[in-house]
Amino acid sequence: MEDPKFFEEVVRFAKKYDILVVHDNPYCEITFDGYQAPSFLQTPGAKDVGVEFFSFSKTYNMAGWRVGFVVGSQPLIAPLEKFKSFLDYGVPSFVQLAAAWALKAPQDCVRETAARYAKRRDQMIEGLAKIGWQVDKPKATMYLWAPLPASWKGKGSLEFCEELIRETGIVMAPGAGFGPYGEGYVRMALVTHDKRFHDALLRLKKFIK
Repeated sequence: MEDPKFFEEVVRFAKKYDILVVHDNPYCEITFDGYQAPSFLQTPGAKDVGVEFFSFSKTYNMAGWRVGFVVGSQPLIAPLEKFKSFLDYGVPSFVQLAAAWALKAPQDCVRETAARYAKRRDQMIEGLAKIGWQVDKPKATMYLWAPLPASWKGKGSLEFCEELIRETGIVMAPGAGFGPYGEGYVRMALVTHDKRFHDALLRLKKFIK
């Protein structure tokens, strides 16, 4: 999803102002259509200025287990390790062992998960197009970022989501909740059962018309 040239600019900026870059990269394995998400650390000079966080929640469906890991050079990781030891007692051992096994085991489950999300993505985008709501096809993640329907142009994403849940029972995240650049968009999660998307599209059709 990220532009490698953008990462190069980030590295230059971080070196110029002596700041630490923390790249959150939890969706790097949930990619579609042959796309491979780049790592910030593969950018020349990135290991001198940044670290990268990963989550087991998305890749291995371990949401709620509160486990992840961070990658980076020893001088940048050491202060984080020390701070973490002061902050709490760490992740339970059985959760850490399960996470380690997930990394070492065959990764077929990850590919199956990505394929499932890709199928839902295509189903939802095609269905939205049929009701007049055009949405770009993402290369990764289990979300669709959609501009507000034409009939809602000029209105806020929060207003749209509030009215949507009242009228249809469908929950979407307003783009405004992700910062000013998110306004005018909503985020749909492709995490419900496959059979429910048809029903959701029927409700959406009635709502936006």
